Amino acid sequence: MHYPGPGCLYNLADDPEYKTLRDELLAQLMEKLTETNDPRVVGPEKGIFDTCPRFLIMREFPDPGETDTAFEDFFSGRLP
Repeated sequence: MHYPGPGCLYNLADDPEYKTLRDELLAQLMEKLTETNDPRVVGPEKGIFDTCPRFLIMREFPDPGETDTAFEDFFSGRLP
């Protein structure tokens, strides 16, 4: 079994040990999105949410084992 570790840097989504749980959670999510008429699922232009231009800077994520200081940096004014 793999654990997320510090900073939750290990993606467990493709770990076969979690496949059943992932499938159950995905089914719940899709059911709720359909039930609430979420435009990403039922809208005429579902893909628009993935193609909109980004206007904010995407932050860099640390390598596994490095300390992620983005939260502290942001609230201390070191990030824009």
